[in-house]
Amino acid sequence: ESSWERKKRLLKKGINYARTHGVKKAIRRVKLELKPGSIDYAEWISRHEKPDLKEQRKEAQGFAYRPLISILMPVYNVEIKWLEKCIDSVLDQTYDHWELCISDDASTDPAIRKCLESYQAKDDRIKVVFRQENGHISLATNSALEMAEGEFIALLDNDDELPPFALYEVAKVLNVHPELDLIYSDE
Repeated sequence: ESSWERKKRLLKKGINYARTHGVKKAIRRVKLELKPGSIDYAEWISRHEKPDLKEQRKEAQGFAYRPLISILMPVYNVEIKWLEKCIDSVLDQTYDHWELCISDDASTDPAIRKCLESYQAKDDRIKVVFRQENGHISLATNSALEMAEGEFIALLDNDDELPPFALYEVAKVLNVHPELDLIYSDE
Protein backbone atom coordinates (compact mmCIF):
# COMPACT_ATOMS: atom_id res chain seq x y z
CA GLU A 1 0.00 0.00 0.00
CA SER A 2 1.48 3.35 -1.03
CA SER A 3 1.58 6.33 1.28
CA TRP A 4 -1.12 8.05 -0.78
CA GLU A 5 -3.39 4.97 -0.70
CA ARG A 6 -2.94 4.71 3.06
CA LYS A 7 -3.87 8.37 3.56
CA LYS A 8 -6.91 7.98 1.31
CA ARG A 9 -8.03 4.87 3.23
CA LEU A 10 -7.56 6.63 6.58
CA LEU A 11 -9.50 9.67 5.37
CA LYS A 12 -12.46 7.49 4.31
CA LYS A 13 -12.28 5.64 7.62
CA GLY A 14 -12.30 8.99 9.47
CA ILE A 15 -15.31 10.28 7.55
CA ASN A 16 -17.24 7.09 8.27
CA TYR A 17 -16.29 7.31 11.94
CA ALA A 18 -17.50 10.93 12.10
CA ARG A 19 -20.83 9.96 10.48
CA THR A 20 -21.33 7.16 12.98
CA HIS A 21 -20.02 8.74 16.20
CA GLY A 22 -20.18 12.47 15.54
CA VAL A 23 -17.59 15.09 14.68
CA LYS A 24 -16.49 15.74 18.29
CA LYS A 25 -15.62 12.09 18.91
CA ALA A 26 -13.92 11.87 15.53
CA ILE A 27 -11.69 14.87 16.33
CA ARG A 28 -10.82 13.37 19.71
CA ARG A 29 -9.94 10.07 18.03
CA VAL A 30 -7.73 11.80 15.45
CA LYS A 31 -5.90 13.68 18.21
CA LEU A 32 -5.22 10.38 19.98
CA GLU A 33 -3.95 8.82 16.74
CA LEU A 34 -1.60 11.75 16.10
CA LYS A 35 0.05 11.75 19.53
CA PRO A 36 3.86 11.50 19.49
CA GLY A 37 4.89 7.90 19.22
CA SER A 38 2.06 6.98 16.88
CA ILE A 39 4.46 7.06 13.93
CA ASP A 40 7.16 4.43 13.58
CA TYR A 41 10.59 5.86 14.47
CA ALA A 42 12.34 4.43 11.40
CA GLU A 43 9.58 5.83 9.19
CA TRP A 44 9.93 9.30 10.76
CA ILE A 45 13.71 9.23 10.28
CA SER A 46 13.41 8.26 6.62
CA ARG A 47 10.92 11.09 6.01
CA HIS A 48 12.81 13.85 7.80
CA GLU A 49 16.49 13.02 7.59
CA LYS A 50 17.43 13.18 3.91
CA PRO A 51 20.40 15.52 3.83
CA ASP A 52 22.53 16.22 0.78
CA LEU A 53 25.60 14.27 1.87
CA LYS A 54 27.91 15.69 -0.81
CA GLU A 55 27.00 19.21 0.27
CA GLN A 56 27.58 18.29 3.92
CA ARG A 57 31.04 16.91 3.16
CA LYS A 58 31.92 20.14 1.38
CA GLU A 59 30.50 22.30 4.18
CA ALA A 60 32.29 20.25 6.86
CA GLN A 61 35.63 20.81 5.12
CA GLY A 62 35.08 24.54 5.47
CA PHE A 63 34.17 24.59 9.17
CA ALA A 64 36.29 27.17 11.00
CA TYR A 65 36.47 24.84 13.99
CA ARG A 66 37.23 21.21 13.15
CA PRO A 67 37.74 19.35 16.42
CA LEU A 68 39.01 15.80 16.35
CA ILE A 69 36.25 13.50 17.60
CA SER A 70 37.45 10.25 19.15
CA ILE A 71 34.90 7.47 18.89
CA LEU A 72 35.38 4.78 21.53
CA MET A 73 34.14 1.33 20.60
CA PRO A 74 34.58 -1.68 22.88
CA VAL A 75 34.22 -4.96 20.98
CA TYR A 76 33.46 -8.42 22.29
CA ASN A 77 32.30 -11.43 20.29
CA VAL A 78 29.99 -9.45 18.03
CA GLU A 79 28.72 -10.95 14.77
CA ILE A 80 31.05 -9.88 11.95
CA LYS A 81 28.21 -8.50 9.82
CA TRP A 82 27.20 -6.07 12.61
CA LEU A 83 30.79 -5.10 13.32
CA GLU A 84 31.39 -4.33 9.64
CA LYS A 85 28.18 -2.29 9.39
CA CYS A 86 29.20 -0.36 12.49
CA ILE A 87 32.70 0.47 11.25
CA ASP A 88 31.45 1.23 7.74
CA SER A 89 28.97 3.70 9.24
CA VAL A 90 31.89 5.58 10.79
CA LEU A 91 33.85 5.51 7.54
CA ASP A 92 30.80 6.98 5.76
CA GLN A 93 30.64 10.09 7.97
CA THR A 94 30.32 13.41 6.15
CA TYR A 95 32.53 15.00 8.84
CA ASP A 96 35.92 13.37 8.38
CA HIS A 97 37.97 14.65 11.33
CA TRP A 98 37.50 11.66 13.60
CA GLU A 99 39.38 8.67 14.93
CA LEU A 100 37.85 5.32 15.79
CA CYS A 101 39.45 3.80 18.89
CA ILE A 102 38.50 0.14 19.07
CA SER A 103 39.27 -2.07 22.04
CA ASP A 104 38.75 -5.77 21.44
CA ASP A 105 37.99 -7.25 24.86
CA ALA A 106 39.67 -10.63 24.26
CA SER A 107 37.06 -11.88 21.80
CA THR A 108 37.22 -15.64 21.33
CA ASP A 109 36.25 -15.54 17.64
CA PRO A 110 39.46 -15.19 15.55
CA ALA A 111 37.43 -13.67 12.69
CA ILE A 112 36.94 -10.54 14.81
CA ARG A 113 40.68 -9.94 15.08
CA LYS A 114 41.10 -10.48 11.33
CA CYS A 115 38.24 -8.06 10.58
CA LEU A 116 39.62 -5.35 12.90
CA GLU A 117 43.15 -5.70 11.53
CA SER A 118 41.79 -5.36 8.00
CA TYR A 119 39.95 -2.13 8.80
CA GLN A 120 42.96 -0.76 10.68
CA ALA A 121 45.15 -1.38 7.63
CA LYS A 122 42.67 0.45 5.35
CA ASP A 123 42.40 3.71 7.30
CA ASP A 124 44.91 5.26 9.69
CA ARG A 125 42.08 6.93 11.62
CA ILE A 126 41.17 3.48 12.93
CA LYS A 127 43.17 2.42 15.99
CA VAL A 128 42.81 -1.01 17.55
CA VAL A 129 44.05 -2.55 20.77
CA PHE A 130 43.61 -6.25 21.52
CA ARG A 131 43.16 -6.87 25.24
CA GLN A 132 44.73 -10.08 26.56
CA GLU A 133 41.95 -10.78 29.04
CA ASN A 134 38.28 -9.90 29.16
CA GLY A 135 37.70 -6.87 31.36
CA HIS A 136 34.08 -6.28 30.35
CA ILE A 137 32.72 -3.09 28.87
CA SER A 138 34.18 -0.63 31.39
CA LEU A 139 37.80 -1.78 31.10
CA ALA A 140 37.48 -2.23 27.34
CA THR A 141 36.15 1.33 27.01
CA ASN A 142 39.00 2.61 29.17
CA SER A 143 41.49 0.83 26.89
CA ALA A 144 39.93 2.59 23.91
CA LEU A 145 40.06 5.90 25.78
CA GLU A 146 43.81 5.49 26.34
CA MET A 147 44.32 5.66 22.55
CA ALA A 148 42.08 8.71 22.06
CA GLU A 149 43.64 12.00 21.05
CA GLY A 150 40.47 13.92 20.26
CA GLU A 151 39.09 17.00 21.89
CA PHE A 152 35.69 15.29 22.10
CA ILE A 153 34.79 11.70 22.92
CA ALA A 154 31.89 9.73 21.47
CA LEU A 155 30.76 6.26 22.52
CA LEU A 156 29.61 3.65 20.02
CA ASP A 157 28.39 0.10 20.60
CA ASN A 158 29.97 -2.50 18.33
CA ASP A 159 26.64 -3.42 16.76
CA ASP A 160 25.22 0.07 16.19
CA GLU A 161 25.28 2.19 13.06
CA LEU A 162 25.71 5.95 12.87
CA PRO A 163 23.75 7.87 10.26
CA PRO A 164 26.26 9.44 7.83
CA PHE A 165 25.59 12.94 9.15
CA ALA A 166 25.95 12.16 12.89
CA LEU A 167 29.41 13.67 13.42
CA TYR A 168 28.64 16.49 10.98
CA GLU A 169 25.76 17.57 13.23
CA VAL A 170 28.05 17.52 16.28
CA ALA A 171 30.72 19.59 14.51
CA LYS A 172 28.07 21.98 13.19
CA VAL A 173 26.76 22.60 16.72
CA LEU A 174 30.31 23.11 17.98
CA ASN A 175 30.91 25.73 15.30
CA VAL A 176 27.86 27.65 16.49
CA HIS A 177 28.62 27.06 20.20
CA PRO A 178 32.38 26.43 20.58
CA GLU A 179 32.08 26.93 24.34
CA LEU A 180 30.26 23.59 24.75
CA ASP A 181 32.02 20.82 26.62
CA LEU A 182 29.30 18.18 26.31
CA ILE A 183 26.76 17.26 23.67
CA TYR A 184 24.29 14.45 24.26
CA SER A 185 22.64 12.60 21.43
CA ASP A 186 20.75 9.38 21.08
CA GLU A 187 20.43 7.43 17.84
